[in-house]
Amino acid sequence: MNDFNARFSLFNAKEKKSERSPDMSGTIEVKQEDIAALREYLLNAPTEANYKDEQIVKLRISGWNTESKGGLQYINGLISPQQQQQAAPANKAEEFDF
Repeated sequence: MNDFNARFSLFNAKEKKSERSPDMSGTIEVKQEDIAALREYLLNAPTEANYKDEQIVKLRISGWNTESKGGLQYINGLISPQQQQQAAPANKAEEFDF
């Protein structure tokens, strides 16, 4: 199993130099011990086409509004393997073994 977690932080831009400058920027941190699992996941995960019809691998991303010790607001988050969708049972009876 390719179990890994990576963390990210996104901060509001202090100054936008142009209309196209990002509103937020930050970093992603991958623990050294998780690099092999992340690599393995990226190489072997199922792919799908994006809106440009390019083959991609999806990762799950979750974020929380956070405040630094200095009072700076930012988003702190987690990147992990995409959760597999389980097909819903056709009817309630299929949920149980009778």
